[in-house]
Amino acid sequence: MRIYLYEAVRDPQIKAFTNDATGGNLPDEQGPWRRSGSGSALVTGDPSGGAVAAIVERDGYWIPSPTPAAQPMIKRATLSLPRLGGWLQ
Repeated sequence: MRIYLYEAVRDPQIKAFTNDATGGNLPDEQGPWRRSGSGSALVTGDPSGGAVAAIVERDGYWIPSPTPAAQPMIKRATLSLPRLGGWLQ
């Protein structure tokens, strides 16, 4: 499964993980959205292998809370999913 990382244009602290390369399934209320990082897809072979992948598999996207307490979890989730061509920075 490929997962793409997006951020809200109005508030870049709001991140979204989605299985839609265009971000078209992300909610309009928090958008507009732009690809975050290098724009490459994150890849996971088994959706049950991680919480983020499992949520994206089930719901199509996941938007974690932008609170400071959630930032370490977002970073861990982002770094734990290998990216095509390397790792997220």
